[in-house]
Amino acid sequence: MSDDVCGLDPRDIPGYDGHGLFQTASYNLDGIDAMTKRRTGRQKYYNFFSHFYDHFIKMHSSNDRDETRQFLVASANLEGKKHPRVLDICCGTGSVILAFSEHVHGIFAVGVDFSIGMLNRARAKDASSKAAFVKGDAADLPFVNDYFDIVCCSHALYELKGHDRNRALSEMRRVINRMARS
Repeated sequence: MSDDVCGLDPRDIPGYDGHGLFQTASYNLDGIDAMTKRRTGRQKYYNFFSHFYDHFIKMHSSNDRDETRQFLVASANLEGKKHPRVLDICCGTGSVILAFSEHVHGIFAVGVDFSIGMLNRARAKDASSKAAFVKGDAADLPFVNDYFDIVCCSHALYELKGHDRNRALSEMRRVINRMARS
């Protein structure tokens, strides 16, 4: 298993090439290098912040954090859907995608983040390995087109500026299943 993927078998994720990499028609491996050059400082910040991120959120959101996650899961309206596929972009320590994986039967849950520190925290919180965690850039998602039933991005779009934000929104649209869009 690659260091970039935690939890589920990476071979189950569309775009996995068998060598620890994810590729799609629009994904190019240089994209991660370009993203890394642009946002290396942000990555370092979030790798460091990952050690107390959950404590910070708990301190500032009191009981609302659980309500918000429950609202997101309920709003996805996945009851009765067989094997729904959910992607959480900029998943951080995994709280949202883990809420989905705990409350939706048969889910295929994937979190993507550019911070290894955040992904390591998410993996540690996922004791039953119900989710997969992938290192990647929101502006260049390493997944095939039209795959996920739900794509969410909680508390992260404000971090992306200009072209990166527009590209991330385009990528969300690209990876969500066309039937889910209608």
